[in-house]
Amino acid sequence: MGYAAACHRCETNAGGMRMGNHMGAYALNLVFPQLGEAWRCVFVSKRQKAPLSTVIGTDVGDRSSDLVVILLLLGLSLFVAHPFIMDFLTKYAVGRDVRSIADDPVVWIGIAVVTGALWTLCRFFKTVKWVSDLNTNLTRIWEGFKVIFTMKKWWLYIILTLGIWTCYFFETYSVFMAFPFTRAFIHDPHMAAGFIPGLVVFVFGSMSMAVPSNGGLGPWNLAVMFALSLFGISNTEGTAFSMVMWSCQAAMLIAVSYNHLTLPPILRV
Repeated sequence: MGYAAACHRCETNAGGMRMGNHMGAYALNLVFPQLGEAWRCVFVSKRQKAPLSTVIGTDVGDRSSDLVVILLLLGLSLFVAHPFIMDFLTKYAVGRDVRSIADDPVVWIGIAVVTGALWTLCRFFKTVKWVSDLNTNLTRIWEGFKVIFTMKKWWLYIILTLGIWTCYFFETYSVFMAFPFTRAFIHDPHMAAGFIPGLVVFVFGSMSMAVPSNGGLGPWNLAVMFALSLFGISNTEGTAFSMVMWSCQAAMLIAVSYNHLTLPPILRV
């Protein structure tokens, strides 16, 4: 359901993207990092006869709305799971290292310096060719991003976005019932029927998808294992959980993509 809602949202935003094409883009990400995103932008650009940078802007807008949802969910998960996270940051060496990095002023100064340098280049060196080209492309991307705020049926876009992330969450939550060590969360009165660890695992896994990888393989698994470790799940059990869930998702994407791209319409599910 979540992937179907994502397909309909893409049609609402960029247009010209059907179910099979969208699912094909997901499957291509399994072959090479971000290959599906690039293919989708090129496909829509040619189909709609629109500048590629503008289509990229709509894709950036699409992802930006997802980022807003992830940040909101991150804030919620940090609030509801605060005791577990603080216990991890205090008890384990990795947690203490993460905390020391976050508290290091040099890290934040470095981020500010890099941000300031990029802003200075774009603001005061517009006559330099590569800076001018960069500004032009960024302007087109911004124009594509603004489509979200001016599109028809913007309310449908918001409903589909909420529907996507609700389905994605329950996709993670449902896997909790497949393993005894996560199923125990559902019956623990301190875990809100498993929704607290489910939310943390879901948010950490979603954030890891920003790291270039083959459909999340590697970074997503590590993020899920890390999130489960906050609740006392061992690395062995966390590995089993993450690999089973990732493998099932990958198999589903391949099967649905094959179904929509190769079979005649009458035989499609």
